[in-house]
Order: sequence, then C-alpha cells, then structure tokens
Amino acid sequence: MGVLIVLEVEEVKNVLVLTDKKAVCEKYFDSIYRLVLCRVKTKDAADDVVQEVFYKYIKTDREFETEEHVKAWLIR
Repeated sequence: MGVLIVLEVEEVKNVLVLTDKKAVCEKYFDSIYRLVLCRVKTKDAADDVVQEVFYKYIKTDREFETEEHVKAWLIR
C-alpha cells in the first residue's frame, strides 16, 4: 500500500526553491571555493567561509533577477 503525501502550495514552492538553490550551490561551489581559497590561504578557513556563504544563500529570502545576480551575490 502506498503512502499519500499532501503538501500545501507554500510547501511545494519551498521545495522547488530549495531544489533551485541546491542546483545553484552545486554549479558555483568549485569557483567560489577556489576564489575563497586564494584569499584566505588555508583549506580550513576556506571551508568555513564557503560553508557560511552557501548557508546565507540558502537562508536568504531575496529573489534574484538573473543567475548573474546570484553569482555576484555569492562572490561578494
């Protein structure tokens, strides 16, 4: 017997947003990591900074107009 899962519209939107944000994180992780590593010089510090950057990105409610705006936000 299957399980029926009922989601409210807002819950579905949240899942879609998280899926989109996951894709962005996967796409830009390497380039952001390399940029941060060049600036902080140690792997441990780079790990911490990159984790914080992507955590803030996932938590933000800001809507970005284009993917270029997302990339610029991540780099800043």
